Amino acid sequence: MTVEKRKRVSKKRKIAWRKHSKIKDVEDFLEEQGFEERIGNIIEQKSDKELFHLDTNTTEPAILSKKEKRKILTEKPLRSFSAFQQPVYLNLKSNTKRDIISKRLQKRLKMKAKETLKPSEVQSLKDTKIAMEKKKQQAMEDKYNADLWITEDSREPELQSEWVSNSTRQNILRGESKFRKILPKITRWKQTILPSVEPPHPGMSYNPSFEDHQALLKEIADKEQKIIKEEQHLNRVTNKMFRKITRERNQENWIEEMSQGLPHAQKEDNSDSEVDTSGPISVNPPVVNKKKDLKQRRKQKEQQKLRHALKLAKIERRKVADIYKLKQIKTKLVKNEEKLETLQQKRTVKKKEMIHKPKRVGPKKYEEPDLEFTEIKDLTGNLRTLKKEGNLLMDRLKSLQKRNIVEPTARRTKKKAKVKQFIKPGHKDDWKVTVAKAKLQPRPLLRNKKIISGDSF
Repeated sequence: MTVEKRKRVSKKRKIAWRKHSKIKDVEDFLEEQGFEERIGNIIEQKSDKELFHLDTNTTEPAILSKKEKRKILTEKPLRSFSAFQQPVYLNLKSNTKRDIISKRLQKRLKMKAKETLKPSEVQSLKDTKIAMEKKKQQAMEDKYNADLWITEDSREPELQSEWVSNSTRQNILRGESKFRKILPKITRWKQTILPSVEPPHPGMSYNPSFEDHQALLKEIADKEQKIIKEEQHLNRVTNKMFRKITRERNQENWIEEMSQGLPHAQKEDNSDSEVDTSGPISVNPPVVNKKKDLKQRRKQKEQQKLRHALKLAKIERRKVADIYKLKQIKTKLVKNEEKLETLQQKRTVKKKEMIHKPKRVGPKKYEEPDLEFTEIKDLTGNLRTLKKEGNLLMDRLKSLQKRNIVEPTARRTKKKAKVKQFIKPGHKDDWKVTVAKAKLQPRPLLRNKKIISGDSF
């Protein structure tokens, strides 16, 4: 027996190592080890309990009681009907959608009975079983362990650290029961300091004093005078500002304005003055494209340099002059600071005043309601005989609008389209003359798109 001589190959490079080195035994070992890991642990390392299974279930048929046997017999068909065959229509196969679904359900039930379920269905059944067990273990008392009236923050202590920012804490607790949405600061501010129910004017009482009643009437009269004055001003600057002219005069003015610049208006002027167009039209002399020589270009550059030097010198002089203007600059800065301070004070005062006034919540501005009053002759001093004034619901609505809770609105009326009324042609009194006569008349002959009547011949 001759032993095959081993080839000697140079293994200088990586390619040679990969090509000529024998690693089959190592690959076989690793493949076997991977296969064992996929199946489970290595068989040598497994215990007897893991390898063998003790079957304790018996295969003997269960002994049924008399009652259970009768229950099974009730489900079977009667002996008197067992000889009859089933009707033909019961054996007919139907391919409706409902029957197909029912067949699928039956197939699934059979698969469940045989325990041949899909892996996903087996996993879902396991998950539901685990969830049900967890629910049973959880006691009902655990739901009411938390104190409803506790004011302390019940978040985790590690989140209460000074190193954790508020935004990070909110991001961690998002989606949990402990998450609390941070409301904006503006929701905690009071928008107005006006009371919900303002005390009415003392002159509105059912038995006011003479001075209070007169003061109320004076306030209402001043308000009305102010409104009348505004209306008069608007009338003066709009209607009374323009003079009234007749329709004919207005038409003449319009024609005169529209005909300005038209050729027929300038006929007389053109006939009198004749323009001589024989000479040159332009007043300026003709321009010659003459190039600058070297001397002119040199002088131009010198002028540019001189202008630049003068500009720099002017800037330097201004800098020197600014040093001597330090006092003026200081006084100017002080004046600006004083101006800003006074402006800030005015703004703070205005801001304080605005708290007592309603804000602009919607497109419509809030309007103060008219003051309710009773004339002297209607004052009785008794609530039974008193004449009612105002509306309680309207008063509450205006209060809500004034406190910026409700948006001020106005009643909008729906515009209805105007219906044009006319009499139908068949319902007119002269229908015999107009409708019936037109139908009885013969239609005229059309020749070369012209109506030929008796008059044309």
